[in-house]
Order: sequence, then structure tokens, then C-alpha cells
Amino acid sequence: MILCPRCEYNGVVAKYLVKGPDIRVHCCDECDLMWNEGEDLKKISFRYVDAFLEENGLEIARSNFDLVDDYWVIWFDRITQKFAGKQKLESALYPFLGQVFNQPPDRPMIYVYTLTPKHIRILGKFIEGPIDFSKYAYFMEIDEGIGGKITAESHNYIRLFSEAIEIVEAMDKEEYV
Repeated sequence: MILCPRCEYNGVVAKYLVKGPDIRVHCCDECDLMWNEGEDLKKISFRYVDAFLEENGLEIARSNFDLVDDYWVIWFDRITQKFAGKQKLESALYPFLGQVFNQPPDRPMIYVYTLTPKHIRILGKFIEGPIDFSKYAYFMEIDEGIGGKITAESHNYIRLFSEAIEIVEAMDKEEYV
């Protein structure tokens, strides 16, 4: 996770693909500063998202940006607090992660999220590492990469994920037998 130097590290900078010109950029979710791919993200940029969109004849809307970072589950040993493992999540799950973490659909998930047993009940099928809350603390974070596109071979993950959400919701309502 990269914190924005302009807004004194209150904003998170993530990588996006701008629809239309198909340009990869980095943007701060707080102050809307923008860096072109390859620019030093530690230096304050003087370019704003709105100006960039206008220059390219695009509507000023977040819908013109697709997040292109990958999501990872990471875990740490609870006693030593040392890193214990990391696994990339299947990109077919990305569109559903906002539901799991109760995020509005128009806001990308660009923070570090603590995974609770409820989250693991949903995501556990997709994690190959050890699932043991007495030994490990689990988190989900983004890391640069390419992804977010649903492919035909990912269809099975979508089906399993939808079933997992239904099961957990039923368990929460005590309807699960």
C-alpha cells in the first residue's frame, strides 16, 4: 500500500487503468492527485484527475477508472508477529470483495482489511494457506499487478464464491442446518 505524500499520508495511492485512452496511472483516493505510470510516487504530483479527464475528453467520473492492483491474503504469527504467508486471490473474486467488506460499489478497495472468521468462512475455500485464528492474524491488502478481469476459466470461482456468501448469510440468520 502506498500512502500519498500530498495529503500527508491520509490518502492511499492505487494503480488504475483509465478507460478510453487505456493509460495506466496512479491516483490518490483522498486528494485526487495523479501520477503517470513510472513516475516517482514519493514526489508530490501537480496533476489532478479532473484535469486529466478533461484533457482527454472524458466525463469527470470515477467510472472511467478500473483498479488494476491484485488482492492478497497475508497472515502473521500471533506470537512472534512475523510474516507467515501470502497468497494472491483469484481475480474473479475481485468484483465481490466489496460485498464481503461492506464497501460501496463506487469505491475501490484500496486499504488493508483485517479478516475475521466471518470473512474466512467466505474466502476460506480460496486460501491454500493454514486457517487457524489461534495461531495467525489474517489481512487482505492490494499489491501492484494486473487483474480484475473475469475470464471464462474463472467462472467456477464465481459460482463457489456466490454459494459461500449464501451459506454465511444463512448462518448469520441461523437458517443454516
